[in-house]
Amino acid sequence: MAVPWQWRMVRPGRAMRPCWRSARLVPDAASLAVEASEARPARANTLDLALNRMPDGANDFAIGIDSPFHISLHSKSAKLAPGPGGVVHVARYLPVGEAPGADAIGELERVADLVMPGWRALEVKRQELRGMVVANSLPRWDRKRAGVCVKDAPGLFVAGDWVGDEWMIADAAAASAVEAAMAVQEWLKRGAVRAA
Repeated sequence: MAVPWQWRMVRPGRAMRPCWRSARLVPDAASLAVEASEARPARANTLDLALNRMPDGANDFAIGIDSPFHISLHSKSAKLAPGPGGVVHVARYLPVGEAPGADAIGELERVADLVMPGWRALEVKRQELRGMVVANSLPRWDRKRAGVCVKDAPGLFVAGDWVGDEWMIADAAAASAVEAAMAVQEWLKRGAVRAA
């Protein structure tokens, strides 16, 4: 069966995490290497399901209280599927340092069975990701995430989900980008004053 373009899912490549990439780009900035080595990524096993329709009686959202699972019907608020189709995201967050288990996807399928009984007969396409990086650095109680100004490289600024004291994931990336832009402006002003 040909798969309509709307059902195609992107399979990301295995890329180096941004904090490590930054450290490699500027090897003389030891602070970036420290930040990269201290970063503790949030990782998850995920299963994205394209269904030709949602099963009768299915729930469109659930979150685990006693285990780190969640399931969400993403196509409820965005047009991600043709007609009555649905795109459902199922995830289990992994503790820092835990590798995905052999039954990682089966575990997610069983969560989907609980929340949306009958989904298996309606599946059109799936995407399975094991140990996917959700965020490049979790906030920690014992240290702050990297700041936007690189201490040992004046005039170098960083932004990303691993930078700054605010928010998580895309919100952290956007907040640190705004903070970095303001820091660049301030740095440029100071340089203009020194030049004058």
